[in-house]
Amino acid sequence: MTVIQALLIAAICLLLILYYKSFKNQAIKRLLFLFVFALGLVFVLFPELTNHIANLLGIGRGADLLLYFSVIGGFLALILIYSKFKELERSVAELVRRQAILHAKIPADGTDVTSKEQPRDRFASGEKNSQKT
Repeated sequence: MTVIQALLIAAICLLLILYYKSFKNQAIKRLLFLFVFALGLVFVLFPELTNHIANLLGIGRGADLLLYFSVIGGFLALILIYSKFKELERSVAELVRRQAILHAKIPADGTDVTSKEQPRDRFASGEKNSQKT
């Protein structure tokens, strides 16, 4: 085993441990990532296997095959992160709406807060500012 293989195996194992600590309750995702990490270990330990698989698929080198898989994986990760971000954005918006409703206060001057009438802008109507600067 070469030094780079040992470093790559250590990195893959570290990522696997970090992944399992952060996602404990999603069995399908855990199995999928376990497969991907195991495949990574196999490719590190047996680099000639990537060349053989690449030749079967009509790709010249195993490194090119790994690059193609990496690009696809990167786009998949980007899509998953974007969808999670949008989900969190919707959750935060809903939470803010609920908090705004719970903590809404009735104005002291007794104006109707349900009225569709917009507040009057005294500057738009041509009134001058009474304070002198």
